[in-house]
Amino acid sequence: MNFHGTEVRQKALTLLRGDVRNADVARKLNVPVGTVGYWKHEDRAEAR
Repeated sequence: MNFHGTEVRQKALTLLRGDVRNADVARKLNVPVGTVGYWKHEDRAEAR
């Protein structure tokens, strides 16, 4: 399930790849910190 939409996830990943902290991304996009952390984890796994 994708509650936040692909666009929000892509914005978050762009910020995270730019070394913005999870909490700052979550605050900026109004998404739970855990969700941002999960997206970051998935992104790292895909990069392998």
